[in-house]
Amino acid sequence: MPRHAPAQIAQVCHEANRGLHLIQPDDGIPVAAQWDDLSEVERAEVTADVEHALAGATVDELHDRWCNTKHAEGWTHGPTRDADLRTHPYLVPYEDLPAAQHEEYELFAAIVDTLGDDRPAEFDVDGRDPETVELT
Repeated sequence: MPRHAPAQIAQVCHEANRGLHLIQPDDGIPVAAQWDDLSEVERAEVTADVEHALAGATVDELHDRWCNTKHAEGWTHGPTRDADLRTHPYLVPYEDLPAAQHEEYELFAAIVDTLGDDRPAEFDVDGRDPETVELT
């Protein structure tokens, strides 16, 4: 069991990717709202992605899942994200995404891997208790 709840991990993932989008803007995609301003549905979607990642889903599987959800909601590929037309430029296979989108998925996965790890919080990266490690 992860030491942080999936909803907590989802919040960190969302805010980190939001921050990444702030420093590398995408003309076709607006920066997402802050976690506290998301709807319950939007929060649930991110939390579900975290749960899938915790269960072992890869970044390309997470993207496929997102694409399938968007297609089921009537969205299609288009040059820009347009909620009225229901178009999105990232409704493509994972390997066809721009590098910045790969970075967002990789950041998401790294956060899930780190915060979803079941080792006690007081242990450091290599699993040793920092209070007992001798520095040489």
